[in-house]
Amino acid sequence: MRTIVIGGGISGLVCAHRLLQRDHDVLLLEESDRAGGVIGTIRQDHFQFELGPQSFLSNATLLELISGLGLDGELLRADAKAPRYVLLGGALQKVPLGPPDLLGTSLLSVGTKLRLLSEPWRRSRPPEDDESVAAFVRRKFGDDLLQNLVGPLVSGIHAGDPERLSLRSAFPALHQWEAAHGSVLRGAMKSRPPKGTPRPGLCSFREGMQTLVHRLADAIGESLSLSTRVEHIKRGKANGHAGFDVHVTRRGHAETLNADALVLATPTQAAAAIAGELSGAFRELLARIEYAPVAVVGAGYRREQVAHPVEGFGFLVPRKEKLSVLGTVWSSSLFAGRAPVGMVSFTSFVGGATNVEWMNSSDAQIAEVAEREVAQVLRISGPPVTSMMRHWPRALPQFNLGHGRIVAGLEKELRRFPGLFLAGSYLSGPSVGSCAEQAVKTAEAVQTFLSAQESA
Repeated sequence: MRTIVIGGGISGLVCAHRLLQRDHDVLLLEESDRAGGVIGTIRQDHFQFELGPQSFLSNATLLELISGLGLDGELLRADAKAPRYVLLGGALQKVPLGPPDLLGTSLLSVGTKLRLLSEPWRRSRPPEDDESVAAFVRRKFGDDLLQNLVGPLVSGIHAGDPERLSLRSAFPALHQWEAAHGSVLRGAMKSRPPKGTPRPGLCSFREGMQTLVHRLADAIGESLSLSTRVEHIKRGKANGHAGFDVHVTRRGHAETLNADALVLATPTQAAAAIAGELSGAFRELLARIEYAPVAVVGAGYRREQVAHPVEGFGFLVPRKEKLSVLGTVWSSSLFAGRAPVGMVSFTSFVGGATNVEWMNSSDAQIAEVAEREVAQVLRISGPPVTSMMRHWPRALPQFNLGHGRIVAGLEKELRRFPGLFLAGSYLSGPSVGSCAEQAVKTAEAVQTFLSAQESA
């Protein structure tokens, strides 16, 4: 029985690969001439830049996948103790990583520190209605934690607006801990993994993030069809069972493919166009999920041009600092091989849900503003040795208020179409690890469905 997976980003690649591992007949269709979606790496003037995600946080699913692909020797791990910074009043200040740092930081007022330290003894219950991240933080801890730490963190992870992001959807563990234990910190302590469990770490590969998608594409082999556009789908018959007819244009030729199971592993626009032919509810629900635009600006400098020591992860920028840059990763400090000897490289991000007007500017304007602002913060003299720019108009799905109801609606509608499945960053989270976990769950659901079909 055949499964067709549409969309060759990380979700589609992982889903197809897992099904192939289980000896299923799989065809992965990708409209562009390369797999990987927003994940990509370029080498330029002996510097190495990421076009999308700069790294990933390891989890069991990813580590198992990496090991199975024979990539353990290519894996790089960042220093877990690498300091992170927030720009406040024009100066970089370390983000507190533990109670001792918390007491000494100037990012938070004395009142906020007391509310944080006493939180395990102040029981509370989350509201019945969906609550924004901003409302949650103000309710529990105060406004300066929101402005100086949580707001920049939300920009760094989701490129989102904390006033609109749903806590339950974007950070479900926080909601669950308060609901179950009456305290976020108490819930976090009770949810700690057993001693000896490997802690998640920030990772990449020697040759960059594209290593993972390239190895997945190689493993999928002839089951991956690039430059294949899905024109439309309809219900059909496959192997005597209800299935799907998938009409495609492949390298200029029209074809009709048959599938017993169909996985849409595309962004919502493409998923809505395809699934919308089966049900208008899919089109309506998927259209309600917004995306934040992000521009990625990479730059390389001679080390002597940069007065700041740039040792650590990088810095985030609160909105009250009135900069266009959301944050900057010190790429060459995190992982080896990102810059030549005697050089450093940085990657900055512009745009996001709170700064969408920048996406109307030209690439040259965005790059110039990013380089100027970062130069001011890090005390850089002179122009970069090299620079790159990649503009993603729909970079990250926004898990805004009501997102949970949208996902529940999609799940309900899917039950009307046995054999149809969804996978993608808009369902469980935008990180590489979340996409991989969700793709594996989708593959397992496909396998369960096909086994039932075969035994019927």
